[in-house]
Amino acid sequence: MKEKNGKTKQAENKTSELLKTAMDRFQAAQEYCDADYKRGQEDVNFVLGDQWPQKIKEQRQSEGRPCLTENRLMPFVHQVVNQIRQARPAIRPKPVDSNADVDTAEVLQGIIRNIETSSDAETAYDTAAYNAVSASIGWIRVNTQYADERSFDQELCIERVLNPFSVLLDPNAKRLDGADANYAFIFDDMDIEEFKELYPDASTEGFEVSDEHTDWTSEDKIRIAEYYYREYETKTLVRWRVNVLGEPIEQISLIDVMPENAEIIEERSVEIPVIKYCKITAADVLEETEVLGKYIPIVPVVGFETWRDGKRELYSLIHQAKDPQSMFNYWKTASTEVVALQPKAPFVGAVGQFNSKAQQWVNANRENYAFLEYDPVIIDGVPMPPPQRQAPPTSSGIQLQEAMAAADGIKASLGMYDASMGEQTNDISGKAIIARQLEGDNSTFHFVDNLSTAMKHVGRILVDLIPKVYSEARIVRILGEDGTENMVPVNQPYGKDQKGNKVPLEPGMPQEGFHKLDAGKYDVVVEVGPAYATRRQEAANAILELSRADSRVLEVAGDIFIKSLDIPNAEEIAKRLRAIMDPALLGDDVEAQRLQTMQQGLAQLEQQLKETQAALDAKKNNQEFENQLELKKLEIDSAKTMAEIKKIEAEINQSIPAASMQDIAAAITELKAQSDDINAAFDLFLSAQEEKATGEPI
Repeated sequence: MKEKNGKTKQAENKTSELLKTAMDRFQAAQEYCDADYKRGQEDVNFVLGDQWPQKIKEQRQSEGRPCLTENRLMPFVHQVVNQIRQARPAIRPKPVDSNADVDTAEVLQGIIRNIETSSDAETAYDTAAYNAVSASIGWIRVNTQYADERSFDQELCIERVLNPFSVLLDPNAKRLDGADANYAFIFDDMDIEEFKELYPDASTEGFEVSDEHTDWTSEDKIRIAEYYYREYETKTLVRWRVNVLGEPIEQISLIDVMPENAEIIEERSVEIPVIKYCKITAADVLEETEVLGKYIPIVPVVGFETWRDGKRELYSLIHQAKDPQSMFNYWKTASTEVVALQPKAPFVGAVGQFNSKAQQWVNANRENYAFLEYDPVIIDGVPMPPPQRQAPPTSSGIQLQEAMAAADGIKASLGMYDASMGEQTNDISGKAIIARQLEGDNSTFHFVDNLSTAMKHVGRILVDLIPKVYSEARIVRILGEDGTENMVPVNQPYGKDQKGNKVPLEPGMPQEGFHKLDAGKYDVVVEVGPAYATRRQEAANAILELSRADSRVLEVAGDIFIKSLDIPNAEEIAKRLRAIMDPALLGDDVEAQRLQTMQQGLAQLEQQLKETQAALDAKKNNQEFENQLELKKLEIDSAKTMAEIKKIEAEINQSIPAASMQDIAAAITELKAQSDDINAAFDLFLSAQEEKATGEPI
């Protein structure tokens, strides 16, 4: 009992120490990010239309005065975010050392594309980009999950973080992508009743204590935080040598996995990073485990970053344009207020001119009448003129000028002018218009570049995790750039089937390669450009333009042109076109090689037909054909050859129905049987003729 109590006490001390460290780190990170997050929250509210200071808004509303908002910032945010969506960065692993290879790098890239597709990573990237543009920072998260409810296989996924202010990163991290961070938090506030249902055994002590952790508890809420932190384990790295069949082989590994009979050549101590994960409240540790990889799988996407007074500051796209937008709202409101407070243009006339039709004159500013009648009035013998409408009220020209100046100030603050927003400008030439558009793109390109930096680290995390998650021999799905799917064996030797697909190596099959995911070192680059569908359409347009200059382009690239078109059944049309193209144009394609072999066989059969026909013609024209059986045999050979040709042509064109192919096969079988019968009869005939000539039986 004492030993058991001692272990329990030790576990409690460990939990207490872990919680204390976590809470201290949380508070330090929160204090560091507080100013940035407050500024970011204000910018988000501003871009969504909350653009009047609260005190001024309350004062004007109490006086019955308007607070109008004409939000001109939201279109600029959408412009930048949608440009990022159209030119989405792409993650590409690259081999670094001699143990890595290009083919495996392509497999890694295909696995990453599959992970992105399966986990809807585009949503995560777009959410992070929008938050970076509007709130100064966004986040991308890499996680693991079970493949399905009936499997123990793990798979990677990329998740979005909706609330950018719910993440805290190590303040000591200096890299833009956060790769050097030693801890991070993702927190959420949950209803206490829901919490008790999910974690019935969790401690509830300290929930009412609000002196130290005011943000962690309330009457009906409790904060739960996911806490990642990095620790280091000291291990020994060795270079060792072992003899295999008399040949020395050298390897480098940790001493833990070195073979027992290996000879150590050199060794050194190394610090191996280990990522720990736990889910905590202010009072308890709910979950605790160790996660794969060497990076904390939370990646920041920064808007505009600057360093001032030894501290990092983050700004959104619209932060510097808030004052011009506020001025624009004020002057538009003032102008509207002036016009609204002025009376409508009244009719002015002498007393008594409106007696007969008084109601019509009262409604004249609200209804349209074909005519208005008035009572003639004479004053001092002078007839009064008809009632006249006064000039309508006008706003101040200065107010409108100030509003337009504020609108220009918004564009100047953002560096995005009319051409960047697609508006008509005075630029005449296309070159001038493009130059103006590029000015706006350049002023906001740091948002695209910062997203690329973040995605590069996402790729680095995935390249680190993929060999650990897909550690056993298995077949994985990879996706090509055009979305085509392939199943590829990894961590095992592979061969190729008749269609050229990679398959696990079978007995008697030559080995084509070995995709060992944990061998070698791979770096990651990110390429920014149009989406594949856009580039495909551009390729189709380029081929079409080239074909106008040289019609032979379509002869050699017609199938590529058809595949590039965004039309139904384009792939099937391209496949049929390839079937009739010269196989020499199709390179190492497996289908092209098959067609080339078939065409070569067809040419040989055609040559055989010509020779058979020539033999028939010679016998018919140069001598009396005494042996009718031989003639029949030659004709049958000719028919068999023709039938074989037709069969191969049908297979090449892939257009003869299955029933016709069966008829051809039956005809060939029948001809062969007839040929065999005739050959036997012909042999008997020759034997009889020879016996007759010599008088001796054969």
